[in-house]
Amino acid sequence: MTSSPRPVYLLDTATVVDFLRGEEHTLIAMRATSAVHIALSVLSDMEIEYGFARGGAKLQDGRGVYQAWRRQVQLLPVTADIASAAALLHGYLDDRGHQLSVLDILIGATALHHGLTLVTANPEGFFGHFPDLEIFCWRE
Repeated sequence: MTSSPRPVYLLDTATVVDFLRGEEHTLIAMRATSAVHIALSVLSDMEIEYGFARGGAKLQDGRGVYQAWRRQVQLLPVTADIASAAALLHGYLDDRGHQLSVLDILIGATALHHGLTLVTANPEGFFGHFPDLEIFCWRE
């Protein structure tokens, strides 16, 4: 029995925005990566949909592109286990003087929980702050 492909990467909000804006290196990486290997947190989905809602009619073509892409990737919820891990990470980061948003902490905890590499356009915001979190940037 063969197992179905599973995600390898969790894309953060900024990476998806780079994709939608046509950032060259991100587009190359997206084209080279099968959608079955990509996951997105419901939190990033919320942030992106909020951006479309605030942008009005001028962004609706981009919203259609985004929603078609989103149907191809795995959307990951925030579970009780992820929330508990995020709470511990938040305390760990606070104790070391690292200030990250709650959404970023939850997204990082989601990647850790699922054993995924976090693809972020802001690696310095995560790098070195999350123990055991593998981080990659497609802008480079």
